[in-house]
Amino acid sequence: SARREHGADLVVNCLGLGAGKVFGDAAMHGVIGDLVYIRAPGVEEKLDLAAVSDEEHPDGLAYIVAQCDGIIALAGTAEEHTAEAESPPSAEARRQGILKRCREVFGQELVGGEVLGSWTGMRPQRHGGIRLELERLNLVVGAPLIHNYGHGGSGVVLSW
Repeated sequence: SARREHGADLVVNCLGLGAGKVFGDAAMHGVIGDLVYIRAPGVEEKLDLAAVSDEEHPDGLAYIVAQCDGIIALAGTAEEHTAEAESPPSAEARRQGILKRCREVFGQELVGGEVLGSWTGMRPQRHGGIRLELERLNLVVGAPLIHNYGHGGSGVVLSW
């Protein structure tokens, strides 16, 4: 157990997608997510900006999150990943969609900077929302266990 092997008084479970298998949570599932990083020096300070989004754009979600050192993350995809789903658009097509939506919504001046790179990955989503729960004594880990997972794309984009 974690208590015996590591002297842990408390364990925090932030396994993301792995929490489904390890703790038998059938509500966990993956969604495909993309981020595009652009150079936008001074934007965070000039606009006192941390994050802004448009969830009503007809082509999908558009949001920006200031990172550090003049870099902004643009995002706006969360596609269900299932075996039955049709082949999703390519990562490049999704990234181009993010750039197009964010530039339409937030303006070329704000998000028209140089594209520095991108990220595509499986986001740990959970039917019913985030699991944030204390188990006073979990027999698997032998200590109190706090479950904290199912944050979807918020974990990566806000973790900088």
